[in-house]
Amino acid sequence: NPMRAVVAPTMEQRPNDFLRPLEDAALLECGSPPAERLVVWLLRWTGLRVAEACALKLEDVDLTPGRECLAIRKSKTVAGIRTIPLVPCVIPELEAWLAILHAKAIALPHGPVLATRTGSAFKPTFVWRLVKRAGARADVRPIPCHCGTRACTRHERGCPRTVSGENVSSITPHTLRRTFGSYL
Repeated sequence: NPMRAVVAPTMEQRPNDFLRPLEDAALLECGSPPAERLVVWLLRWTGLRVAEACALKLEDVDLTPGRECLAIRKSKTVAGIRTIPLVPCVIPELEAWLAILHAKAIALPHGPVLATRTGSAFKPTFVWRLVKRAGARADVRPIPCHCGTRACTRHERGCPRTVSGENVSSITPHTLRRTFGSYL
C-alpha cells in the first residue's frame, strides 16, 4: 500500500476558549439590559448555538416545576435536536424575560423567545453584538481602540474595534457554549 509511506502532518491544537471563573462571574453579574442579560444567561447555562437560540419558540420552553427544560427542534445537525434540562439559576432569568414579553403583548405560543419589540426573532448577528456588548460592559477581554477616536461607535479602518465600533470584546456566543461544555 503506497499510502503507508505518507505521514500526516501534525497540527497544533488551539486552546479551548472558555471563560475562567472570574470572567464568568463578571459577565453574569454585569448589570446588562434585560435582552443582553437573557442572551448571556441562556447561552451560558444551556450551551445553545446562536441559531438554536434564535429559533427557540415559546412553546419549546417548559417551566413546569420539576420538568423545566427547553426543546430544541431546529439545529445544525440531527444530533442537535434535543431536550435540555434547565439549571435552576437560569429559570428566574427566563421568567423575568417572559414577563417582559407578556407586558409588551408579544408573547405568542409560536413566537420566538428572543423577540424584538415588534415580536420578530433576534437575528444571529444581533445576538453576537449583545454578547460582545455584555463582555465589554463586564470588562471581560475588552478590545482596545488603536485609532484614537473619541467616538465609541465610529472607528477608522484598521482599528480592531471595526469601523462600526461593534467589536468591543473578544468573547463570542461560542465562548459561552464552550464555557458551558467545559464546566459540564
